[in-house]
Amino acid sequence: MAEAGVMMQLLQILTQCSTPQHHLVLPTTTYDKTPPVPELIEGQGYPIEVHQVVTADGYVLSMHRIPYGLKGFETMTTPASNDTDDSSIKRPVAFLHHGLTSSSADYVMNLPGKALAYRLADSGYDVWMANCRGNQYSRVHESLDVEGAEYWNFSWDQIAAFDVPAEIDYVLNVTGQEQVNYVGFSMGTTVFFAAMNDHPDLMPKIKVMAAMAPVAYLKHVQGLAKLLSHEAELIDMFLHLLGVHYVVAGGDAMDAWITKFCGQPYSPKMSHCVHLLSMIVGPEHREMDQETLPLALIETPSGASPHTLLHYAQLILSGGFRKFDYGTAANNRAHYGQKSPPHYYPNSVTVPVALFNGDNDYLAPPKDVERLRNELPNVIFHKEISNPHFNHLDFLCHVPIGCGPVVPAKKYPFSLPVDFFEEGIEKLVSRYDECLNRFRESAEKSVRPCSTFASCSGSWLREHPDLGSLTTPELIEAAGYVAETHHVTTEDGYILELHRIPYGVAGSNGEVRPVAFLQHCLLCSSSDYLMNEPDKALAYILADTGFDVWLGNYRGNTYSRNHVTLDPDEDLEFWSFSWDEMGIIDLPTMIDYTLEATGQKDLYYVGFSMGTTTYYAMLSEKPEYNNKLRVAINMAPVAYMEHMKGPLTLLAPYSDQFDTLLTLLGKGEFLPSRDVTDELVEQFCDEEMATAEVCYNVLFLIAGPDPDLINEEWLPVILAHTPAGTSVHTINHYAQLYVSKEFTKYDYGPLGNSNHYGQTTPPSYNLSNVITPTALFWGSNDWLAAPEDVARLAPELPNLILDYRVPFDKFNHLDFVWAVNASDLVYDAVLEVLAEY
Repeated sequence: MAEAGVMMQLLQILTQCSTPQHHLVLPTTTYDKTPPVPELIEGQGYPIEVHQVVTADGYVLSMHRIPYGLKGFETMTTPASNDTDDSSIKRPVAFLHHGLTSSSADYVMNLPGKALAYRLADSGYDVWMANCRGNQYSRVHESLDVEGAEYWNFSWDQIAAFDVPAEIDYVLNVTGQEQVNYVGFSMGTTVFFAAMNDHPDLMPKIKVMAAMAPVAYLKHVQGLAKLLSHEAELIDMFLHLLGVHYVVAGGDAMDAWITKFCGQPYSPKMSHCVHLLSMIVGPEHREMDQETLPLALIETPSGASPHTLLHYAQLILSGGFRKFDYGTAANNRAHYGQKSPPHYYPNSVTVPVALFNGDNDYLAPPKDVERLRNELPNVIFHKEISNPHFNHLDFLCHVPIGCGPVVPAKKYPFSLPVDFFEEGIEKLVSRYDECLNRFRESAEKSVRPCSTFASCSGSWLREHPDLGSLTTPELIEAAGYVAETHHVTTEDGYILELHRIPYGVAGSNGEVRPVAFLQHCLLCSSSDYLMNEPDKALAYILADTGFDVWLGNYRGNTYSRNHVTLDPDEDLEFWSFSWDEMGIIDLPTMIDYTLEATGQKDLYYVGFSMGTTTYYAMLSEKPEYNNKLRVAINMAPVAYMEHMKGPLTLLAPYSDQFDTLLTLLGKGEFLPSRDVTDELVEQFCDEEMATAEVCYNVLFLIAGPDPDLINEEWLPVILAHTPAGTSVHTINHYAQLYVSKEFTKYDYGPLGNSNHYGQTTPPSYNLSNVITPTALFWGSNDWLAAPEDVARLAPELPNLILDYRVPFDKFNHLDFVWAVNASDLVYDAVLEVLAEY
């Protein structure tokens, strides 16, 4: 009966901790560093011990122990006599194992009475928290260099086979107990079920196992994890070739990045961070505790091997619960004696198991948990969190139910709402807005542009719900304009498609109209200039103003994916180009064709982003084309990229290696439309879906944050047309600009450069040849065409006629073509320039 009482108390505590509790409040504006877990625990007044465990294969693991709670040894103890020493009292052991890329910090991310480790300690348990190999507390080996590849040559198979048994045996030896109560979250459950298969002799040592967000089967995983799983083998190989042996390992650089974006609760940047997490764990971001989250994100990620992540991707793709797949039948035979990886069998786990899962968990989907439950022979309790929005991370970071006054914590700068009611999840939901408003009172206020600018009702869009499935010519015709399609072949055999709007919606009066030639950005197409209602999209505005509008498409995108001899799906040679060839070959070819077709001697040029890069490249190499351009509008001009911001800066230094790897694998195309991006759009980006803001925030992380101007109703249409595809070399070329801090041709490496250019380094483009009257339009919040880089570019253009900063502080890169009010902020000024020439 005593054992049953202990077990039920553990279950009761876990059940209570699976429902909303109070939370940490960060009164400071940002939170950029946390102490190690032992200091966190000590700072809350609890005793802390650090133990070292050595596995059979030499990994040195660190375990964190809270031997008793704030009341000392009095709870759940019955000394044999009054003079019994406290240290001899045996308290039941709670063994806690963390999730993927995490650490013992999982269980102390809140204050006493709220975090699970503290609650268990205060309820009478001797709490031991594991740290698996490779995380920040267990990155030691008896003989291997932790920076070397051999150290990181493991997946969660080895964590289950070596770490879990070693830690459990060590704990039992130190405490003198015969059994532990095992608590696992996420990966902590995976390794438990695997360990019981590998070491059935462990099962008698487990009194009960409580599984929060249990992960064994992953067939029904959703979100970003599902999308990336298809490329996981490639990513793992790429990291190996780069010599990157571990991932998401924290450190000062990552802490600084997390602090910048995720350190201020309820700020616009924090909302982007939360929405990105929602893409991984489940979309109902409003349940996530934004006060606790900065602390959790500094402590987590804590490091993992690429194989560990790949192993989970393999479960998603295979639909089974099995050991790591080494890729080939020969490799698997070498490891397992069979051509495919062996399966783990939950039905062999006879330990009493209690399951806790959320209805909205992308990583532990209810269907997969149900399959696991049906296979486990001794499920004694199953708690499905009644809140339909409860996701994976909500087990650790959940919004509070109270909005009471706050009191200071002890050693660290947190405070905790005082309890003033206990209510269920239903009341939590009903009180959410009240709580949120209180926390946001001092936060930055943002006003939707529809309240100050022209109407963005989207009525025309709602009358045309199929725009995402239309081609550019069909979009033009749907808007009531005439559309023409033209083709031209370049000197190296690429067949380019141009789209034309010869006149406005009012029709033609027979007069010759000046030509406006519009060129798209990276990964885009001619549709760039149509992504709004007819009175707000630049192509339509120009047509109605009196221009003969031509829209170009560079080689490799949706409309120019053709060649006279090469097959883009079969011939890697088709993709052997960067924006060098676009600027030096494609753009002159399209301009010549347009002028010949219209009988004009010159035209008005409008370029956006890559459309400006190729403009500079063309005139640098072929200055005679200055005579064919009357004036040039450069929106978000990109030549220098030294001051680019955002996550792309983390990837750019590895771009050359990534390019080489993909070339070796025969992959030359990058993000063609109708690829995995379509699935992403379908799952997340419809305006009516709760996850729509996830899409916005992915874009903001690339282009610069601007929630005020995003055209929400048009976003699904935009993302159905973009990305439109390009070559890997084109992407790499921009990364090279960031790394080199110069405006140069493609860098083929010293030998390749010698073959291409007759010198070991790529030549710089000569901007002094760009003598066409040029107007620059740039945004203060543009992360790709950074204001500092535009400022460097401007004085190098010999005929700069306008240096126009968009009069809106948050204006970012994509706002030039997608903002709901780009016509007011940008296009009116564009028309003024064109009118002068």
